Amino acid sequence: MSSEAPYGHAPGRVMHETSAVPEVERRGGSVGLPVRIAKAILFLASWGVFLWWLAMWFRLPTDEGKAFKKDVSTAVGKNAFWGKYATNYLLYVLPVIVLAILALLYLELEERFPERIRCPASGKQPLLVRLYRAIWTQPLLVKTLVGIITLIDVVIFVIVIACTVWVWSELLKSQFATIDAAKPKKGIPKWAQKWDKTSAMLGRALPFTISVLFVPVARGSPILRLIDVPFEQAVKYHRWFGYLTVLLVFIHGATYAVYLGSIDKLRLLVEWPYSGISNLAGTLGGIAAVIMGITSIPYVRSRHFNTFFTMHHLYIAFFVLYVFHVDWNHSGESMGPILLFFIDRFLRMVQSRRAVTGVSARILPSGLVELKIPRQSGFKYNALSFLYLNVPGISRLQWHPFSTTSTSLDDSEVSVCIKPLGDWTTNLHNSIAAQAASNAKATPGCPFAFQRIHAEGPYGHESNYFLRYKNLVLVAGGAGVTPFIAIIQDLLKRYELQHDGLPENIHLIWCVRRRSELATLRTVKPSQIYSRYLYQGAGKGGLTLNLQAFVTGEAIAGDLQPTETRMLELSATQFLESPQKGDVATQRGMSAVNSYQNLWMIALIVASMTGFVLMHALFYNYVSSPKFLSKGEKFSTALESILHLVCLFVGIVLCGGTVILFWISSGNRAQSAPSYDQETKAGQLNDVEGNDESDLLDSCVVSEGSRPQFEEVFDEVAGKHEGEEVGVLVCGPGSLQESVAAACRSRNFESLLRTQFHYHSVSFDL
Repeated sequence: MSSEAPYGHAPGRVMHETSAVPEVERRGGSVGLPVRIAKAILFLASWGVFLWWLAMWFRLPTDEGKAFKKDVSTAVGKNAFWGKYATNYLLYVLPVIVLAILALLYLELEERFPERIRCPASGKQPLLVRLYRAIWTQPLLVKTLVGIITLIDVVIFVIVIACTVWVWSELLKSQFATIDAAKPKKGIPKWAQKWDKTSAMLGRALPFTISVLFVPVARGSPILRLIDVPFEQAVKYHRWFGYLTVLLVFIHGATYAVYLGSIDKLRLLVEWPYSGISNLAGTLGGIAAVIMGITSIPYVRSRHFNTFFTMHHLYIAFFVLYVFHVDWNHSGESMGPILLFFIDRFLRMVQSRRAVTGVSARILPSGLVELKIPRQSGFKYNALSFLYLNVPGISRLQWHPFSTTSTSLDDSEVSVCIKPLGDWTTNLHNSIAAQAASNAKATPGCPFAFQRIHAEGPYGHESNYFLRYKNLVLVAGGAGVTPFIAIIQDLLKRYELQHDGLPENIHLIWCVRRRSELATLRTVKPSQIYSRYLYQGAGKGGLTLNLQAFVTGEAIAGDLQPTETRMLELSATQFLESPQKGDVATQRGMSAVNSYQNLWMIALIVASMTGFVLMHALFYNYVSSPKFLSKGEKFSTALESILHLVCLFVGIVLCGGTVILFWISSGNRAQSAPSYDQETKAGQLNDVEGNDESDLLDSCVVSEGSRPQFEEVFDEVAGKHEGEEVGVLVCGPGSLQESVAAACRSRNFESLLRTQFHYHSVSFDL
């Protein structure tokens, strides 16, 4: 992965594959009462487990919580097979694993018995629904150091801060009371003892922040999918919790250093005893955390992305050193989310190693590169999904996220559009251009630059949230229009399939620097997708598209430059096909082995956890158990931690890997040839720009000058749809997002009963 992360990398619902429209979709999405009850039970049970897990963090530091934990420890201690670690596994790890399994079961029912999202015919929602949506979509703060902040962001951050402070203060309160009641220690004043306990109890609070730090970073996390938090938003939370964790780690180490300095024992910072806490591991882990924190600040991340990305792999060293520092028993408090993260990471590694062949490519008149990537049977994605791509012919190490531009409702390929912005994307563009020129001269050219690529994903929203709004305002900057092209194509196809309850009024506002970029709109011919489509409206209940483009990088006066006129008039290059394209038997599409195969994910989690726990129990009973030690002898803490890291490896890689092997084998058996004729499809795609039918650019109103005044735009939209809800999706640079968010906030604060603008950012940024 590199610093080039083009706009338009947005989350999206993982959809059913589209060779056939699910029967329940044809019936309008109605499901039976037993299914509804099962969904409700699983959903409520998932939330119940999550709230119980969260409540445990608030409860356990108290005297009543300590007594409860002691009772649990006594109860499980009767079974010597599980050893001393069982208590933390039961209280901290098991709830997270159960939550993940319940979430996957719920998501599987949602997939098998979908109830399609519909917008109300009137465009109006009950007041309670409006209040609930406002929690997720109402911008509160716009221009901040951490970006745009919504109400849900504030709620989540306050809960995390409150729990962290609560755990620390409750533990510290009892420690201070003990110090005050005791006699002074010789040579150690009470203030120094309090400094020591301040550091130690802060370390006891760190497992919670580490837990929430690893929850959002798992790209296919079933927990995030359950509550419909897209990976883009999860990355923002990961940053916040990461900065908080680094700050606490630094304070933890600094306060302990002050304590050691006060008693002239700073040498203990590099102590690694045979048994007990390793201060050296803690010191090295703290240094690794600080390095990750410094290289993650926006300035470094935006200007030196490769440095940030490389240094961020220190999380592996931090995790290992953390285990050595606190021992495996105490690290078990944060192990639930960490285990899910490593399972997700291992699955992503397996998927990304699969080579995808049969890729087609062309250069659009706007200069964008369009790739069409075949997908394996069972692969699911959505209009707002995004993929990570790696082209070994350009770089074996760099992975880049790109949003899809195709609809999954009628295609057996996934399309992405790539704007040449940096070295990697420019090299890709130049390679395709050189091959096209070679083909045009009918001379042997260089080998196709990406006869094979590697792909990972899809990732994104769990629901097609844009379908819940009757009115949509799509605001794009530059290449940020690509996910909105996918939305438009998806809606056109849904109208052709006669789905009900669809958005009716789509207003696209596109800000570009040069007119030549507008040629991207020529790739979509609405009447080819929706035969009854009419520009500017298809009658009552039909789809209305209003397209406005603002060219901000040219003078208001003057004609197009000759080159730009030519770019708008010429058709795209024909698709360049890899040698495997025509050979379906050897073509390998994107793997369906990903985190959205819910039942396989349950099997993977269960197998990984079973292997991990059993290996741990065997090590404890036959290697490190006290019965094998002499009286007074202790087992090496470092060796014990190493054994448990081996357990983790065996559980995920060997046991979980066995499930993945069966998973891949099952997918290979189910793999079948595409249901459409390859040559006919290729011919249609190659000729799509050459026919006389109107495309989106023909209906686009183009203005030159500055960006639009969004307050005026929203006033106009509000006047047309008084009292209704409007979904506002933004994909573009930060300044554009801030302008739109400020306009939404200004309008929404006037009255909850008037037209409400629900803000959604779909700009992916690491």
